[in-house]
Amino acid sequence: TAASNSCTDTLSTTENANTQDCEKTLSSKEDIFSDFDKNQLNRAGMLTALAIGLHNIPEGVATYIGAIGDTRLGAALTIGIALHNIPEGIAVAASVYFATSNRLKAFLWTFVSALAEPLGAIIAWLIVGDGLNPHVEGLMFGVVAGIMVTISFKEMLPNALKFYSKGHVVILSVLCGMGIMVLSLILFAYAGV
Repeated sequence: TAASNSCTDTLSTTENANTQDCEKTLSSKEDIFSDFDKNQLNRAGMLTALAIGLHNIPEGVATYIGAIGDTRLGAALTIGIALHNIPEGIAVAASVYFATSNRLKAFLWTFVSALAEPLGAIIAWLIVGDGLNPHVEGLMFGVVAGIMVTISFKEMLPNALKFYSKGHVVILSVLCGMGIMVLSLILFAYAGV
């Protein structure tokens, strides 16, 4: 009996030590994801930053062209684009941060992808001048929309489901985002934009 009590004490001590080790491991952010997961997140963050950068150049062009044609339209475009840039920035920053645990690196990738929009406006000012051919504009926006849809469905959504597979939060968030976009389009239509 004394031997079995000492074995039980040894097992409970070992279990407590293992539990404390597990809690320490989970409490440090660096050890939550494996190296493979970190590489996937880093890749997704960089691809998202690149796609958003490419996406932001035509947005800058559209804002510039809208503003020179009609100041009210330019203001509405600026507000709409600024609002939808918030989740874009979060998408880039979150992926890079969880991959690298470096806030500065996450901020820099987000900042660089955001700089593409004023760059697009400057390019439009230098090259386009007073307007853009509607066929070129339609082609440009179609390509940019395709890039964003591809990145969203190929990189962002699968990673969101992989790293947070509990419940329906990811799908509900996607639906809420779509609802917000629809609502903003309706409000812009009522505002006459």
